[in-house]
Amino acid sequence: MRSILIVGAGKSSPYLIKYLLEKSKEQNLHLNITDVKIDHLLDYKKYNSCTVSTINILNDSEREEFILKNDRFIKFSFISNSCITFIALFFHSKNFWTN
Repeated sequence: MRSILIVGAGKSSPYLIKYLLEKSKEQNLHLNITDVKIDHLLDYKKYNSCTVSTINILNDSEREEFILKNDRFIKFSFISNSCITFIALFFHSKNFWTN
């Protein structure tokens, strides 16, 4: 199963989340949706192919833990330059573009 981390699931993310949830069984996907506050995400908890949790994206260790547990990463929020560098190295090491 491939896991996708979605960070900062605000106003622009529901369309993509809905699409990925519809494709989750066919594509063998599990979505990990995170945000600072999750009140607006609780409806997604009813899906077996989805996990909703809070994240402090500015906390390096917490952010890295979430990223390392997933195969793909989609960002809808501000992330520091150090995180972008980490993500680039992470994707390169996991062959993100070829798998």
